[in-house]
Amino acid sequence: MLKKVEIGHVYEQMAKEKAKKKGMNLVNYLNDLIAADYQKKK
Repeated sequence: MLKKVEIGHVYEQMAKEKAKKKGMNLVNYLNDLIAADYQKKK
């Protein structure tokens, strides 16, 4: 299930650049980022 969230323009650009460097699309990059953060907190 996809949900729409709003983020600031600067943060969107930063995330797009990081995703591009990793060869990922933005959605997959954000999914991995959230999953990694969640795993650290366990």
